[in-house]
Amino acid sequence: MERERKDQGEILRFAQNDRRQRAVLNRIPKIKKDPDRYWRQVFFICDEYHEFATAGQNDPSGDEKFLALSREPRCIPIIATQSISSLHDALPGETWRTVLQAFRTKIFLTQTDGFSAKTASELCGKEDRQVSQL
Repeated sequence: MERERKDQGEILRFAQNDRRQRAVLNRIPKIKKDPDRYWRQVFFICDEYHEFATAGQNDPSGDEKFLALSREPRCIPIIATQSISSLHDALPGETWRTVLQAFRTKIFLTQTDGFSAKTASELCGKEDRQVSQL
């Protein structure tokens, strides 16, 4: 029943992160088995993502691993968070960098804290250079 609803394009809400990931990733063998069939895109839309983010580090269930595989089952993640700082604070150690890197496209709006602004500008290619006057 749940599979039929998903294939018909209805919105499903998963209570747990790993259930959502499993449901999407379980499409991969089905898509490979029937590549000529039209497979609908699956959207993962999450506001306040820092409240739900996970980083697996050595555990294969972290968001960074899911995001790295998400294009194959035709999943389009659309994620919003208050700032890079909030993601940094929510995840252990430097794992926030791995999760942030897993997003293929990043759009930064107004950044009010220095850490988020600096990180965003570095990701966009800005470098600090010291200029000497003659």
